[in-house]
Amino acid sequence: MSERGGARPGAGRKPKDKEEKAKRLSIKALVETFGSEEEAFKHAAQKAQSDDKNSYQYFKILIEYAYGKPKEKTEMELNIPPIFNLYG
Repeated sequence: MSERGGARPGAGRKPKDKEEKAKRLSIKALVETFGSEEEAFKHAAQKAQSDDKNSYQYFKILIEYAYGKPKEKTEMELNIPPIFNLYG
């Protein structure tokens, strides 16, 4: 029997408490750095307009840990040929 596949140590989703801890730490860091969550978002808006993309990437990661990554929408176009009724 192959040794590949199956459950492995460290595999799978992180426990919910670790996710919640990361969220709490992220929001705490935002508030300590910017004074409030509102000020953090104002800073994000300013960074989005500036040319300093490197610091914005770090800020984006922090926001995603704190509030979750926004859902990405993907549009798909399907070309399905019409189905003919052969029996009637």
